[in-house]
Amino acid sequence: MLKETYLYLIFNIIAVLLGFLTLPIFTHYLSPEEFGIIAIFYLFGNFLAAFLSFGLMNATYRFFYERNEDLEKFKVINFTNIFFIIFFFVIGYLIISNFFDIISYYIFDNKVDSQILKLSFLAGCLLRLYLYFLNFFIYQGNAKLYSASEITYKILTAIISIFFLIFLIHDFYALIYSSIITSILMLVTVFFLNRKLIKFKVSLKAFKNSIIFSYPSSINEVQGQFQNSFDKVYLNKFSGLYDLGLLEIANKFGNLTKIFINSFANAWIPRFMNENKNESNFNEKLYGQYIEVVVLINLISVFFTVYSEEVIILLTNEDFYFVKYYVPLILFYVYIGNIFNLIFKLQIFKNKKMYLQIPVSFITFITNITLNILLIPIYGTWGLIAALIISSVVSNLFMFFRLKDFFNNKQMNNKFFLQIILYIIIIFIVYYIIYLDIDMVLKILLKTLLLLGYFFVIVMFGIINLKRVLQLVNQSIKILIKK
Repeated sequence: MLKETYLYLIFNIIAVLLGFLTLPIFTHYLSPEEFGIIAIFYLFGNFLAAFLSFGLMNATYRFFYERNEDLEKFKVINFTNIFFIIFFFVIGYLIISNFFDIISYYIFDNKVDSQILKLSFLAGCLLRLYLYFLNFFIYQGNAKLYSASEITYKILTAIISIFFLIFLIHDFYALIYSSIITSILMLVTVFFLNRKLIKFKVSLKAFKNSIIFSYPSSINEVQGQFQNSFDKVYLNKFSGLYDLGLLEIANKFGNLTKIFINSFANAWIPRFMNENKNESNFNEKLYGQYIEVVVLINLISVFFTVYSEEVIILLTNEDFYFVKYYVPLILFYVYIGNIFNLIFKLQIFKNKKMYLQIPVSFITFITNITLNILLIPIYGTWGLIAALIISSVVSNLFMFFRLKDFFNNKQMNNKFFLQIILYIIIIFIVYYIIYLDIDMVLKILLKTLLLLGYFFVIVMFGIINLKRVLQLVNQSIKILIKK
């Protein structure tokens, strides 16, 4: 697993650096309001694409692990699901295209015109199809192709966006057109690389089996997309595009943590699925690996939290400096929202109990929507962030009780929850330092001492083993040298 993790990390670190390098350019040419429009562009298309694909992607990936039993059968299932996803996209567009003006007026207060919504729908469908084929590399354990495809996608998007911004368009349409062009190019590429997994034959029986398997995950995903869309639409209504644009920038920093979480998850998923084919419960070795993954995610999240203020000031301008107050809590939400999901989804995915996602989705959905309605009109963006964290904690409690057979090691449980508590303490200290009116160099020194102190504490409490850390560093150096 370690080798695959470092492959994902190397390419994703490049993606992070690319994001850092392009952010000053984007914030120079675009205003917070234009970032708000971009946020709506992404959420509208992604929501419709998720809704119209009916979770068929998840069914394909699950049947992929049974391909050794009958590869030809899987090829038919694969093409059948692709066919129906595209079919639903086309039908969906024919229906929704008559209502774009109405959606623009009633949902987005005419702040986003119907042309942007049409482009958003196209971009969402293209991205969905690209991800469909891209994720085959994860499930095949092919870290090289996955990472190479992703970094190529990000580089192409950045190059095209910057070219359009500087030489042709000079506004947010540069990012919209670059997203569509890149998705088309990369969709063709990943389709070609996975062409051997396709047989051009449609099977209604395969479609029926896929729908039966995938409908719980479909409900879960659509609820998640609706929840993610609702809070931004609601924030736009009460606070406007400016606050929505600042939130979009804050989410970009939150995505840094997601990149590293995905790096560990992408390496761990194939190992988990392959080593637990005939086991009803997780074995002790994989349990230990899960705790290691969670602690590593914790360390990365804490690092970004500690230095988020300096990064924002370095990479943006004064119009965006207020984002520094949002980022620590956004990073914590990303962290707390993924550590339980990682193991819960894998367990129900392996055991074909996708229906267990429904109560989790329902709890998160109801809690988040209710809190958004109550808090956003009063507290604006702070209310939105609070709703995200609280709803995530509530759903995590449900998942924890569902995973009680997994969390049965008291010593490991103590480590698991202690590192969460320590992270919360770090957040309070970081906010105190952010509000201090002192020289930036002194702030950096204080935060560095804080980070070193945090590492010392987690080693002292045995949350992470120093010998194991040195072993991981040594193995990673060897992998990098071989590269």
